[in-house]
Amino acid sequence: MHDSTVVQLIDQLQSTYPGLQLLVKTSGDTLDLDVLVVPASQRRQGIGRSVMEAIVGYADLNELMIKLQPDDVFGTPKNQLILFYQKFGFRVVYTKTDNGMVIDSMLREPVKLSRI
Repeated sequence: MHDSTVVQLIDQLQSTYPGLQLLVKTSGDTLDLDVLVVPASQRRQGIGRSVMEAIVGYADLNELMIKLQPDDVFGTPKNQLILFYQKFGFRVVYTKTDNGMVIDSMLREPVKLSRI
């Protein structure tokens, strides 16, 4: 149900912001935001914010939770990523694995929109 509209959203965002790397998957009532990379030369121009506003808006409209794992592999420090995503209502979730590793992910519950 959501897969085709998620593909449309990604296509629209990538055509609006050339060079944007975006990978979003659906799983039941959850959007997995696996990759969101704004090209280094285009950062600090509000593109990431605009992309997240579109993704969050889609998730809220469709009552979907969003899950992601912030990673500094593309150059932005992890603590900055966490602060960035918190602005959109994400909260950090720590999970301890069997071998003692702590994995942090972030979750955002959908905001109920009033229907007029």
